[in-house]
Amino acid sequence: MARSRKLLVAMQGKGVFVVDLETEKFVSGLYDCIVVAASPGHEGYFLAGAESGVYKSTDGGKTWQPKGLEECKIFSLAFHPSDRMIVYAGAEPPLLFRSSDGGETWTELDGVRKLPGRKKWSYPPPPHIAHIKGIAIHPEEPEVMYCSIEEGGVI
Repeated sequence: MARSRKLLVAMQGKGVFVVDLETEKFVSGLYDCIVVAASPGHEGYFLAGAESGVYKSTDGGKTWQPKGLEECKIFSLAFHPSDRMIVYAGAEPPLLFRSSDGGETWTELDGVRKLPGRKKWSYPPPPHIAHIKGIAIHPEEPEVMYCSIEEGGVI
């Protein structure tokens, strides 16, 4: 598989930028974006997390459609390493969601909600709300994942 020559950047308050490294041209959009992720093997298929949920682009970032989780700020996204239709989203408040249809619909993975000490997580100190800042999926055991909680630790 050929490597992409595009750089995908999310800048909170500025938007999503898709930079073509060969032509040095770029596309921008979705101005309230916090995080963006490219689907492996799907050229131009992106998901973005924003203050108002998840958005999807199928045209390389030119246009974006809302895809749920409007009640959450989405701080992290990760595609499953061997099934590009499975996507995880980390949110504020600290919740974890899974989509098995490429980001069209979402189900909460309630294990995070059940963790002891969860109510003590905060960022920065109270009264602010913690969030799942990063998601890493083990490349050899894709059913194992690690999530970083800002501020709270690693689960």
